[in-house]
Amino acid sequence: YQQPVLCLVGNIASSSSSSSSSSSSALLGLPLSWREFKTLLHEMGHATHSMVSRTKYQHVWGTRCSQDVVEVPSHLWEHFAMDSRSLALLARHADTRQPLPPQLARQLAGLSSVTPALELQQQALLSLVDLAYHGPQLPSAAGGTSAVWSSLASKQGSFLAPPGTCPQVRAALDV
Repeated sequence: YQQPVLCLVGNIASSSSSSSSSSSSALLGLPLSWREFKTLLHEMGHATHSMVSRTKYQHVWGTRCSQDVVEVPSHLWEHFAMDSRSLALLARHADTRQPLPPQLARQLAGLSSVTPALELQQQALLSLVDLAYHGPQLPSAAGGTSAVWSSLASKQGSFLAPPGTCPQVRAALDV
């Protein structure tokens, strides 16, 4: 057994930049936006998955597993961002290093319940697209992946992609 070596590499906006991170509170000692914080925890879930994996063959180690399993630890870690107790420990003011006020931590944690129907609808759309892409008829026979996505999104989604865009090629990390 070889102890895994892992590295999280990210692009975090500078606190002096004009991005959304500049006015956010510091989370984990870094000036992270809410989205960056959730993404960091998501990636920490992947890292944890890799660190605790022990397999005989390296090609099935860590995140090299079936795709329906690979996201479980990362989504579990994302829940820490939605728990007011976790936020009380992890979130600090960028300048004063004071903990996030409990009321604000509860409000941030409550954000997870704002759009559950839209999130469920998005997951259902992604599942339908996946079935269409990997079903008996190839997407090319139906006009390509963009046509398949547009057709399903117009029937099952609440928001249509702007014309000329390809939403199906985006990474699913923000879902």
